[in-house]
Amino acid sequence: MTARLVIAYGHPDDTAAFEDYYTNTHIPYAGEHMPGVRDFQNSRVTATVDGGRPPYYRISHLTYDDLPALHEAIGSEGGRSTIADLDNFATGGVTLLIVEDD
Repeated sequence: MTARLVIAYGHPDDTAAFEDYYTNTHIPYAGEHMPGVRDFQNSRVTATVDGGRPPYYRISHLTYDDLPALHEAIGSEGGRSTIADLDNFATGGVTLLIVEDD
């Protein structure tokens, strides 16, 4: 079964700075250093169903072949350094979730 690392970014203090770092630094870095990613999806959260302000600003999904591959990736040197890089721009906080597809 495929597994995903879901990264939910809280609203940053400075959206322009977030977008610049995320787009030009973090995504390219993660692309080079996170092993085993089968698919990557990135979305901006626009609203809640009732039209309210969503709790998250962006959500990213990194898909892996299975849970062992995901755990191997986040435990690798590249995975640890990519996760550590979140502190450089995710000023609104970040939640990392491990999801297994049914």
